[in-house]
Formats: sequence, C-alpha cells, structure tokens
Amino acid sequence: MDGIRAYWSKSHLYTRHGTKLNSPEWFTKGLPQNCLDGELWIGRRTSSYDVLASIYSKHSNRWKEIGYYVFDLPSSPTVYEDRMNELETLKPLLPHHVHIVHCLKCQGNSHLMDYLDSI
Repeated sequence: MDGIRAYWSKSHLYTRHGTKLNSPEWFTKGLPQNCLDGELWIGRRTSSYDVLASIYSKHSNRWKEIGYYVFDLPSSPTVYEDRMNELETLKPLLPHHVHIVHCLKCQGNSHLMDYLDSI
C-alpha cells in the first residue's frame, strides 16, 4: 500500500510521526475503543500518497474515497496471531470504509511465487 500510516488512539487518528489527522467525525465514528494500526489508502494504480496528503482538510469531500486498512491491534497484549483473530471479531462492528488486512504466513519461496501468480 502506498498510503498514509494511521494509528487510532481510541479517540483520534495520528500519523506515524504523531501528527493528528484532521479527519471528519463521520470517518472515525464507530471505530472501536481499541487502539488500531493501519493505513489510509485510496487504491491500486493511484498516486495514493499524493492524493491523501492533499486531503488533510476535514471538510474535503474526498475523504469518501479513503479506506482505513487495519493490520494490527496494538492495544491487545496477545501474540500477533491472536490479535488478528481479535480483529476478525471486530469486523462486523466496523464502519464500511474500515477493512481488515488479511495476512498470510509465507511457507517458503514456492508458496510466495504461487501467491504472487494468483494476484
């Protein structure tokens, strides 16, 4: 993904450098009372980072184009695999623009090459 890293602190979104993202209220409404780590992303084949960097105004209508792709639950004390299972239980409660990034444990070079051929 070529987006902007976004950390949900249970009340606000922050960049990886700690800058508060000025997201509209509707974008964060419905996010859980768990810290989340993810990425704001528009999609493949776009200059996602450049577009996102221009959308910092909470009043921009372009926020509707952005998805929040969550890949970790850092507020959980459990191991990674268990955190991923916890994220899956949150999935039905999340707003439509929030997505869980599924991770696949690589079993070796041939597994990786087979996967790359399939996408």
